[in-house]
Amino acid sequence: MQRTTYLLCLFVGVLVGAVGMSTAQESVFRSPGFKLANLVSLGCTTMYAMCAAINIAVTSKFQRRGSLKDYCALACLTSGGMFFTNRAMLSVSYSARIMCKSCK
Repeated sequence: MQRTTYLLCLFVGVLVGAVGMSTAQESVFRSPGFKLANLVSLGCTTMYAMCAAINIAVTSKFQRRGSLKDYCALACLTSGGMFFTNRAMLSVSYSARIMCKSCK
């Protein structure tokens, strides 16, 4: 596959994934009586882990460049950041939420 075609496929994949994830999150947050923002964070983290596993399986390249301690700290901080962001989104108006997501 040519480099340009490869980059175009990656771009489309990232764009579709980002729009899909935002749409799914919005539909969950707009559900009446929804209070489990941490469930959305868990779903995001699980999807990231699945994508990483697929990447490792497809490319058959797995070479860790950092220590396991660093990866665990990064995973905890990323998951915590998603959790607190999703919790904060419950108390923000819809228009402010969309504006914050656009800036992200």
